[in-house]
Amino acid sequence: MILFYMNTKGGVGTSTLAANHAVWLYDNVSTNVALLDVDDQFHSSRWVQSVEPGITVRRATTPAEAKARLNELALTHEYVIADGPKGKDKQNIAVLLHADAVVVPLQPSGLDFITTLNETTKVILAARKKRSGEPKFVRVVINRIDRRTKRSRSIDNALKKTTRFAVANTMIGNFAAIADGFDQRVATRMTGTQACRELEALYAELLSPLKGVANA
Repeated sequence: MILFYMNTKGGVGTSTLAANHAVWLYDNVSTNVALLDVDDQFHSSRWVQSVEPGITVRRATTPAEAKARLNELALTHEYVIADGPKGKDKQNIAVLLHADAVVVPLQPSGLDFITTLNETTKVILAARKKRSGEPKFVRVVINRIDRRTKRSRSIDNALKKTTRFAVANTMIGNFAAIADGFDQRVATRMTGTQACRELEALYAELLSPLKGVANA
């Protein structure tokens, strides 16, 4: 199962959500997990290597490398989390041509809802055209929402009217434990915190339909 986290815009939490998802899978579902880091900053791969050595980590900087690493990892691992780069359509499409599912993190702003989502959608549709409609499973995830604004429901409704893809029911708040990025804390291991509960809910929500994709 190859699950690809991507957004053509940087700074939306793609790497953080991908890395935490890999650790959550390792802790709760299967120890046979790999992370492929296609982002040339390599934040997610460095962090995962430091917090959970049991997860296999590979890196790729070109479309050819991404294809080769995915083929290698998919043969030997039950779950592969791929972390995509910003603004590099060739690398993103190379992963999309092999991914079983796609997660698109999105910040709750008008710019992200319109411009960023449109650009990311174009890349996904380009891959679908080459793959006869695959990958079918795409979820948009609202990330870093400020619940103090009381706009959660209106943002969710506005996004559902904007995107052609399904929107995850679980929205992720703007937590320091997540947004501060790659120190030694693992948000999914901070049991009892709201950040941990929301990430666990999101990953469990994503996993349920993915089991059907994997067995299709």
